[in-house]
Amino acid sequence: MKLQIIGDPVLHSKSPVIQGAMLRALGLDVPYTPHVVRRGELPQYLAWARENGVAGFNATMPHKEDLLPLLDHIDPAARAMGAVNTVCLRDGKWVGFNTDGAGAVAAVLQRPMPGEIRSAKDQGAADGKGASKADLSELREGIPAGMEKRDTTEVLQ
Repeated sequence: MKLQIIGDPVLHSKSPVIQGAMLRALGLDVPYTPHVVRRGELPQYLAWARENGVAGFNATMPHKEDLLPLLDHIDPAARAMGAVNTVCLRDGKWVGFNTDGAGAVAAVLQRPMPGEIRSAKDQGAADGKGASKADLSELREGIPAGMEKRDTTEVLQ
C-alpha cells in the first residue's frame, strides 16, 4: 500500500513530511510520496496508481477540479464545492472527498484572527480557486451568516 500527493508542481510540498509523521505516529509503515502529474495526465495516473498499489492520494493544483469527472464516486460535500483534494480506492472504485473547507472552518473557529475576514483567501487558502471555493462553501455552511464581513472578535465571542 502506498499514499501520494499529486500535482504540478508538487516536489516542494511539505505534505510528505507532515503526513509521514502522522502515519508513523499511528504506527503505520506506509510510504507517502509526491508524484508529479501534469495537467491532462490524470486518466493515465489513475490507471498507474491502481496497478501500482496506491490506495489513496491527495491532489493539489491543477487537479482539484479536473478529477471530478474521472472518479467513480464523489462525496456530496466535495461535489457541492466543485473540487476534490483527497481520493481513495474503495472496493476498486476511486472515491473523492474535499477536506479544504472543513479545515478552514476548524481554523477559523479554533484560531480567531485579528481584523476582518473578507474571504477564504484571507484565511490562507494558498492554492487559490479550488481551495477558496471549498473554503467559502464550508464557511457558508459552518459559520454564522455575515461572518465574512464582520470582525472576528464580534463573531467568535
